[in-house]
Amino acid sequence: CLTGCPAATPAPPGGPVSFASQIQPIFNQKCADCHRAGGSAERQGISMLLTAGDTPMSLLNQASAQNSNWTLVVPGDAANSLLYVKVLNSFPPVGGRMPPSVSSLSSTELGLIRDWINQGALNN
Repeated sequence: CLTGCPAATPAPPGGPVSFASQIQPIFNQKCADCHRAGGSAERQGISMLLTAGDTPMSLLNQASAQNSNWTLVVPGDAANSLLYVKVLNSFPPVGGRMPPSVSSLSSTELGLIRDWINQGALNN
């Protein structure tokens, strides 16, 4: 598959997802090196901060700096949340796949992010 194919098939929906114990650790490990104050994303004009304490406010209902027609996280709607689209697809409609390194997210991590967004993207 050449365009828009998922990097991995997300795990099936599970139970309630905890932002603090399940989502923020993914962001800490896979995203926060670039998406932090002074990180490479910020230097490129992308103000999405994925460090502990900053994440929810920089994501929820925020327009993408790359294309304002996209919202970073639409609570309850992973399919229309740019964050999820960018971690899921090899060739997203805006920018490149995230994280950009060869270590993409596992199907379990993708499933957790999808479920967290679909469950309302709570700061729990």
